[in-house]
Amino acid sequence: MRCPELLGINIEDKHLEEQWVKVMGKGRKERVVPLGSKVTWLLQRYIYHFRPEALDSSQLFLCVDSSPISDNDLHMLFKRLSGRSGITRLHPHLLRHTFATRYLISGGDRFSLQQILGHTTLEMTWRYTDMVALEIAVRRKSLSPMDGNTAVNTRARGKKWGSGAVFGGLG
Repeated sequence: MRCPELLGINIEDKHLEEQWVKVMGKGRKERVVPLGSKVTWLLQRYIYHFRPEALDSSQLFLCVDSSPISDNDLHMLFKRLSGRSGITRLHPHLLRHTFATRYLISGGDRFSLQQILGHTTLEMTWRYTDMVALEIAVRRKSLSPMDGNTAVNTRARGKKWGSGAVFGGLG
């Protein structure tokens, strides 16, 4: 989610049993964002154990004093998390990019990612596809079955490809 979408979630927008939340995206477009099991569990824990009692706010995320959390509060939280974790480039939008990239790497399709992210066209989603293709190309070398086979690599050292010895005499 984008920061304004996250900050705009109201208590009634969460549907934890079904594992989704309703957010108001860019251009006042409403969309449904699915939640994973861990996020659902963490949200339940926050709501029932840590969320301050709100007197006049229906906003889901609140400060300790029951006031709605602001954009600045969220950025300060990430600044503290960055300092504690040692991750210097930690910011809210990075989580959105990371989710999109991991979603595609895990087998998710571009069309459902477009819906989840709230993109009006596939053009923005294609950027993530390009990033994933690059990451896969870099990984491909270490994932190659032949490159990972030490028996073939050990026997092949010092041999000429045409000698037949590399392929057990089949050359």
